[in-house]
Amino acid sequence: MVVVEGVLLVSTNDFPSAFADFIGIIYAMNLEYPGKKTYEFIQAVLLKLGKNKLSPKVLSVYDKLMSLKNK
Repeated sequence: MVVVEGVLLVSTNDFPSAFADFIGIIYAMNLEYPGKKTYEFIQAVLLKLGKNKLSPKVLSVYDKLMSLKNK
């Protein structure tokens, strides 16, 4: 859900649509795109694609999240 000055701009109920809206808003507002590691994290951890090819930084974040989940 994106609200600007009290006006609802975007409302989504699923992750893929929300992510597409997120990238679109970044583009529309001329903001700097997230770094490569952000996309790797989203693809590997959130979308569960290619977890066996994680970079050390993303693997570290993944491990920390999984340890919190198992508590």
